[in-house]
Order: sequence, then structure tokens, then C-alpha cells
Amino acid sequence: MGVRHVVSGSLRREGRKILLNLALVVGETGVQQWAGINFTTINILFNSWTSGRAAARRRIEEASAQLERLDRDGHYRQQAIALQHLLKRDFPALLRHTTTWIERYRLPVAFGAHALALNLNGRFDEAVLASERALRLGPRDPYRAEWQYGLALAHFGAGRYELSQEWSKTAAATNAALLWPPLHAAALHRLGELDAAQLAFDEHMRRHPDFTASQIMSRLPSDEPALAEARERLIASLHQLGMRD
Repeated sequence: MGVRHVVSGSLRREGRKILLNLALVVGETGVQQWAGINFTTINILFNSWTSGRAAARRRIEEASAQLERLDRDGHYRQQAIALQHLLKRDFPALLRHTTTWIERYRLPVAFGAHALALNLNGRFDEAVLASERALRLGPRDPYRAEWQYGLALAHFGAGRYELSQEWSKTAAATNAALLWPPLHAAALHRLGELDAAQLAFDEHMRRHPDFTASQIMSRLPSDEPALAEARERLIASLHQLGMRD
């Protein structure tokens, strides 16, 4: 699981139009169609690609209800529930749900969602294992960059900065369009490799000139103490490298 992003400028606008069209066209109202509507509309909300947030939320509720009706015990319904918990920022509930999800459906997206839930609940060592499992199950999956960032975050949270910067660089190379904060820059800063950290941060800003600290808060909104402390370390290092608030 996780939110996919499109690069800035014309590609961002094109990606927004594609997702909006997918979310608005119901077509055949089967399980996969409702799952696509649910997923793409949540992406639109997470990326702030619509001013009609209330309408988007109603669309998500409709899609979730249809998935419950059509696929109550299926994988897509499990994904929809996880996305609802994420949208509501109920991270303990997200963790409980993904724990059940991976027991029933041993799929890469389920383990990726579980890794995110573990990270947001400050359980970094367990998040490493879940992220690694997602990558083993889906080595060519379109979401593998998200799981690589999940590994980078887990290692950063645990203070393993060498591993964090390695996985963050890997994730950025896999999908440079993702709006995750440059964990590799912060990890290098924590390691005292200041020149390399500055180069990494500057490269991130060339790709994402609108990146600010507020995007870290939107990506990592949990107030769980271990996660909050890791987030403060991340923000402090990136501020030293020139990040704006």
C-alpha cells in the first residue's frame, strides 16, 4: 500500500487528470472497478488534487460500501479498510487490521501496508521484516519504491543510518517522483557526512522544488512517541540542510 505520486509540472497535471477520470467513471460495477475507484479517490485526497474533498470522501464511502457488499471477505475489501484507517489516522486500528490482513492474504501489498502501520506505530524492527517480505513477494511490483522507503524509514527510526541512506537512495532511484522526504540526506547528515548530505538534499529539491517540512507531517502524521521522535530527528537534519517549514 502507500500513495503514488506524479512528478511536478505537466506530468503532475496529466497524472491528476488520469486519476480523476478513473475515479469518476464507474463502468462495470464489479469488485475491481470499485476497488480502483476507492484507491484512486484516496490518492486524489492524499495528493490534494481536488478542492471537492467532501465529495471525494463520499465517493470513498460509497466505494467502501460496495466492496463490503460485493467482496466482504476479499482482498480488495481488506485493502479498502486499511485505507480508511489511514485516512482517519487511526494507526492502532490500521495495525490491528493489517495484522489480520497478512494472515489471510499473504500478498506483497498487504505486507507493505503492514510495514507502514508498524512504522506509524513506532515498531521499526518489525517494520523492517514486513517491508523485506513485501519486496521478496513483489520484487517488480509498481509499489516497491514505497516499500523501499518504508525500509529506509524503519532503519532511520532505529538509528541505523547507513542502512537508511542506502534504502532511501534505492527508493529514489526506483521512483524519483515519490514525495517521500529525502531520508538519505538526513541519514548522511546524522552520520556527519555533511557534503554528501547537502548534495543529496539539493538533488531532491531540484526534483521537488515545492518540498517543505509540512509534507513530512502529512506523510508521517502519527503522534506515537517513537515515530514522533524519529520525525523530529528527520526534520532537524533537513532543516540544517535548508528545508523550509
